[in-house]
Amino acid sequence: MDKIFPVIAGTLVGGVAVAVLRKLLAQKSPARSNTLDSRPEKADARYANVPAKVRQAIERGQKIDAIRFYRESTGVGLKEAKEYIEETMRR
Repeated sequence: MDKIFPVIAGTLVGGVAVAVLRKLLAQKSPARSNTLDSRPEKADARYANVPAKVRQAIERGQKIDAIRFYRESTGVGLKEAKEYIEETMRR
């Protein structure tokens, strides 16, 4: 019993730390603002023909989700979706 307590305690502490980090990373950082509000004159061209779900993921800085949503909505492969999302994020 003496050897299992530190393992259980470490697992619980690690789990809490991961949950806190995920919560913090999920929050929108004002310093990383790529939103439509930051450049309204380029926003329309940047997001032309981009599905709403994909656009929202890009605005939140969630590149992997944006790629997944784009693939689901268009049926393209991983490489094509990644290239499209990265190009859209650069604009």
